[in-house]
Amino acid sequence: FWEASWLQRFRLGHAEILGYSNRRLVDLLDQATETWIPQEQDRIYRELAEILRRDLPFTILYPHVGFMAAHRRVRGLQSLPGGGDPVMRHMDQLWLDED
Repeated sequence: FWEASWLQRFRLGHAEILGYSNRRLVDLLDQATETWIPQEQDRIYRELAEILRRDLPFTILYPHVGFMAAHRRVRGLQSLPGGGDPVMRHMDQLWLDED
């Protein structure tokens, strides 16, 4: 699910760059970045999801496409389910082919 920091980058309600403002959404985003209690985070994200589902302030119209290049000697690279940067998350699983 989306992280509060990702949503805050859209500045939903703070600067209204999307033309959308919801004070409750802003309050929940602030709360989500301040708590480490799993039950509280769950409650916050459930309420955030409901607001975003109901209001639909934006729609992502293109898929995120990543690109990675590596020397032919680098081994152990793999695509991760759901995307992500395989190099940064799995550096310990890479090795160089000696050929």
